[in-house]
Amino acid sequence: MALKVFPMKCVACCACEMACGYYHDQAFNTLSSSIIVHRSLEKKNYFGLMVKRPEDILIGRPEGVEAKRPGDFSGGGGGGSASAKPILIRPTCDLCGNAENYNCVMVCPTGALVKE
Repeated sequence: MALKVFPMKCVACCACEMACGYYHDQAFNTLSSSIIVHRSLEKKNYFGLMVKRPEDILIGRPEGVEAKRPGDFSGGGGGGSASAKPILIRPTCDLCGNAENYNCVMVCPTGALVKE
């Protein structure tokens, strides 16, 4: 099983981030979340999702979805590499312990996150 991201459906409500943080810490704590809703400072109303997985980081933006290894965030790109650093210290997504339903999927009001 896996988590699929549809970034164009995301409204940046942060419910997924809160549900994931609650799963990891039994408290509504976004610092314990494997998901980050990223907002750009340069572009108004531009945001995406980052999910830390065991082997890579899944990044969903309006341009599309891609997976990057943590080492791929270094180098040029200014905003991209700096915005990736907070996800590196987060716990890795374990798909809610391989539960029947993932917490982030259950709380997403728009279907931006789907169990695959």
